[in-house]
Amino acid sequence: MKRVAVRPRQMIWRCKRVTQTSAPQLSSNERRVLDVIWREGPIARQDIARLTGLTAASITRLTKQLDDEGLLATSLEKTGSRGNQRQPISINADGALSFGVSFSHTFVDVGLMNLGGELLQTIRSPLSKPTVENVASAAKAGVAKLLSSSRRDRNKIIGIGFALPGDFASEPPYLQAHAYFPALRGVDILKSLEPHFEFPCFVENDCNTAAFGERVLGFGKLYSTFLSVFVGHGIGSGLIIDGNLLRGVHGNAGAIGYMYPMDQPRPSGQDLFETAQKNGVAAQDFSDFEKLPFEKNPPITKWCERAGSQLCEGLSIAARLFDPEAIIIGGRLPPPYLDALVRWIDVDAFCAAGAPLRKPVIRASDLGARAGVIGAAALPIYHTYLRSDMTLASDNYVNGRR
Repeated sequence: MKRVAVRPRQMIWRCKRVTQTSAPQLSSNERRVLDVIWREGPIARQDIARLTGLTAASITRLTKQLDDEGLLATSLEKTGSRGNQRQPISINADGALSFGVSFSHTFVDVGLMNLGGELLQTIRSPLSKPTVENVASAAKAGVAKLLSSSRRDRNKIIGIGFALPGDFASEPPYLQAHAYFPALRGVDILKSLEPHFEFPCFVENDCNTAAFGERVLGFGKLYSTFLSVFVGHGIGSGLIIDGNLLRGVHGNAGAIGYMYPMDQPRPSGQDLFETAQKNGVAAQDFSDFEKLPFEKNPPITKWCERAGSQLCEGLSIAARLFDPEAIIIGGRLPPPYLDALVRWIDVDAFCAAGAPLRKPVIRASDLGARAGVIGAAALPIYHTYLRSDMTLASDNYVNGRR
């Protein structure tokens, strides 16, 4: 029987980036090498060859090309009693810069990140109402302040990433804002933001940006395959497999929130707000939780117990479906909340049903409430330098292709 080649379905849900950037267009092997250096550096060339499967000659050529682009740094180390030297390679943190923007109902966070994944500075501005115009205005002002105060070379800025609470649809504007942000529903966020900025713009849903943030700066650097759980206004996740984001056919892989019916108690941020308000705890936005003494608020600690138990059951299923090395619990909540959730997830009942298969590690993200802005700033870095060709079909909005 004749075999018929089937073309993959076009990912019509995707966003796009249309602004040109001076960042180098790296080859597949250059990305592989850069990713190993990112994760393992400082690292010797022979170790890069071992981890990538490339020849020593190829590694020499590729690292020279990356060094010529200003992306690598080399140091000297003495080895042995005779003072022999080796030259381990690491990422040149000053090789590129990116901005990230994350927002909620009452504030906008803008952050500046270097190529080494270090969040250099952040600034938080009040937000009267989460409209595109207000978010763009606050973000633009934040970018200007950070550029002025940091005195960084603007020519090294590769882009600005935006974390949007929402899901992907099959029709324009593709990335649909969450129902809790009605002023953004039905708005083409990327198209509306681009005229306000001179840098390439990247827009992604907040669960995926959190996964990118973990991969670039958080515990995700330790694992090639992990599930990043994001507690924002809703509850969702991003799944990184072999270093790349699994999107699914329509872009909504990891939508674990649908395990929990909207008309019942859920392990979501909005449910936490409602629980707090019903019990007389003043909390209108996530920034309010940062000011509350966690242990002295029984309604909050009880919510964490209930939400953690719910997540224990749901994540047990996800762990068996995807078999990740780790599950990282993060989002907009302060560290004490995330730690409490982990205590109630990582119990004997987690992944206890059926055969005694190996359980993934459960960790509370150390990015804390900065996860949103870190993940947003990681977007330009991931798409420009770390994304593999395997994900190009689903991520090709990065090159402005529909």
